[in-house]
Amino acid sequence: MQLTALARLCLGPSCYTPLAQQYEIVNVNPGVVEALTVLMILEQIRFEKRWISLKTRSQGNDLEPYCPKFFTIDCLLSRLCLDCTFSAHIYVLHWIGQCESILHQTAVIPSSLTEAETLYADHEKFQPVLNDAHPQAVQCAARASYFLQQTTLNNTSTVNANSSNNEHPRRKDYQSVAETVANRWQKLVYAAEERHKLLISATNWYRTSDQVTSVLWSLEKEYRREEDWCQNEKAINSGDPTSYLAQLSSKHAEQKEAFLKACMLARRTSDLFSKYLHRQPTSTTGRVEVEEKIRLAMTELMAKEKAVLEAWAVRRRRLDDCTYFMNLKRQIEDLLERVHNVQESIINKSTGFSNSICLSNINPSLMQEVYRACASLESMIASSSPLSPGHATQMESLLQRLRLCDTQSNTSSTVSGKGFKDSQKLDHQSSELKKSITTPSSKADVQPGSKTLEVEPDRTSVSSTSSSGTGGSTGTSMTNESYLVSSAAAASGTTQEQRRLARRRENLLRELIQTERLYIQSLEQCIDTYRKGLVSPPKMLIAQVPSGLIGHVDTVFGNIPLIYEFHKQTFEPELAKYTESGDFLPEDVGHCFVVHSDRLAELYVEYCVNNAESTRLIIEHGQNYFQSLQLYYNLVEPLQSYLIKPVQRVTKYQLLLRELRDCCDPAGIGEISEGLEAMLNVPKRANDALHLSMLQNLPEDVPLSSLGDVILQDQFTIWEPKQLIKKSRERRVFLFDHCLILAKEATNQPGEHKSK
Repeated sequence: MQLTALARLCLGPSCYTPLAQQYEIVNVNPGVVEALTVLMILEQIRFEKRWISLKTRSQGNDLEPYCPKFFTIDCLLSRLCLDCTFSAHIYVLHWIGQCESILHQTAVIPSSLTEAETLYADHEKFQPVLNDAHPQAVQCAARASYFLQQTTLNNTSTVNANSSNNEHPRRKDYQSVAETVANRWQKLVYAAEERHKLLISATNWYRTSDQVTSVLWSLEKEYRREEDWCQNEKAINSGDPTSYLAQLSSKHAEQKEAFLKACMLARRTSDLFSKYLHRQPTSTTGRVEVEEKIRLAMTELMAKEKAVLEAWAVRRRRLDDCTYFMNLKRQIEDLLERVHNVQESIINKSTGFSNSICLSNINPSLMQEVYRACASLESMIASSSPLSPGHATQMESLLQRLRLCDTQSNTSSTVSGKGFKDSQKLDHQSSELKKSITTPSSKADVQPGSKTLEVEPDRTSVSSTSSSGTGGSTGTSMTNESYLVSSAAAASGTTQEQRRLARRRENLLRELIQTERLYIQSLEQCIDTYRKGLVSPPKMLIAQVPSGLIGHVDTVFGNIPLIYEFHKQTFEPELAKYTESGDFLPEDVGHCFVVHSDRLAELYVEYCVNNAESTRLIIEHGQNYFQSLQLYYNLVEPLQSYLIKPVQRVTKYQLLLRELRDCCDPAGIGEISEGLEAMLNVPKRANDALHLSMLQNLPEDVPLSSLGDVILQDQFTIWEPKQLIKKSRERRVFLFDHCLILAKEATNQPGEHKSK
């Protein structure tokens, strides 16, 4: 009964039932159990008998009195538990092997959305099989661990009692079972999880990529279509074209945020897919082809995103032109209506003069507004302002109507007496006003009673208060045009605070592009002087080249040539497009940092990691030589000042982007925030890479590349709790995707970096 109970307890129903049927030990009395015990000892577990004999003799006892009643029962239970554990162990390993075979057979990288969905569905069918095997594997490993623990405790008590180191003969078997099952099962579960993540990321990327590409194609086609929103049927039927245009501008801005978020999502799903793809063995079917496909697809998507953003900017400018023109048209029509009302009033009151003479009695301040409006329209038409052809035609029509008022006011008829003299006096005043309008001092000649508004230097964007104000597409600084420009700006509803923020954004963008160009000049100067002076020293300094720097040019200067080439050929032209063209909003500059974030991080992380070794070489070997180069090339700054500029540039990007984000419309700062996050992440990645490069003495079967990305690394302190005087010790923790590593600082030789 003892055997039955222990078998039922430790071996479980699945292992106990066949064992009970084989040995027929269910419902037997103690005598039968004792007889069966002796029989099984003699036939199946003879080596336990030798172990028992040794134990008994070491105590000065004889084997025969104890064998049938005590040691034989213990040995039989041990052998039964071991046999059943080994049976379960073999069964579980066989099951794990079958699962591994299934994973290996389906280890294909999907090359399309359909294939990804099919493989994912097949993997979902495999998951229940893995779930069924999980309890068996855990139970088998737990049993082996339990028996291993029991044998360890028994062996410890025996050693303490007899001062003899007698190891249990089954201890190594239990340990082998526990370790084998645990290791195989953990590897299987990890492989299944990685496969699951790979298929999910592949499905998400293929679906997102297809959808985003389709949306970008349709948006570009829509934005390229020529349309005059001022005169289309919807604007006319709306009854209020200005409100209709405001709704279009708002919808246009929302579309921009939507497709930028979609492109951002496509980039993130691509990065995630690539991350899990790189964890697969290089021999995995389809890996190389899919990697190339991802690269080409993302290149095409980014090019399309750039084209759509440019088309969006052109469409926004045209919407602004329409809104500007509608405000201008409304202003001129209001002016014409006021002139008409004054004319009607004078005509109704006049009794002795002709209509033409009555028209000349119009208030001079009102006629001054007419002259200024005419001059503004003439200036805009003559300068070929980039309005649509429909706008230009309507502006000419408005100009003709204004000129008609001017002509009527200056028409003279045959009159007599005082009225004729008054009309001549007014005609002279009108001529003087016309002359004053054409001079730069016309602003000072405006009478106090005039309704002209304060002059603004540029037209303010109507669709977005985030206009850069850097000389936009329809902006002008001509004095004659300032009358209509200021009125249109007032009609757009911009406040003083909005104009202040616009000027602040303009200054930030100007500082960004100017400092970028100065930065490129500094890098070029460093390469052409200090670096060239080390690669090809001047004849008079050849003898001074330190031997410790020979062959270490790339270590001293890092990847500065690559940084210079990237900024000069790629990054600066992109920044100039977003900051100086006038077509883009200030927050659009964040797109430049988002698109090139990976390349920026790659370049600057590599440079920062190398910077410590570069500084060491310069201090130990090159200070005198580089001072000589500074004097030879007549340079103001030393080499260290040039080498710190890339690090300072990253910090400058962070500062400018943060300030630009704070003064932009919160609804449109998505890409600025993401670009700022990318720049803030560069120092963190560089710091992680620097500490990771010092990590040494990893196990041979655990290459650094297999640990995944560094999620977090930091320093922490430990104390010994049992010591009276607690002494702290510094350690460093590295948290990877797959494991956690604790490291301590190792001793190092003089001149070497500290290692972990």
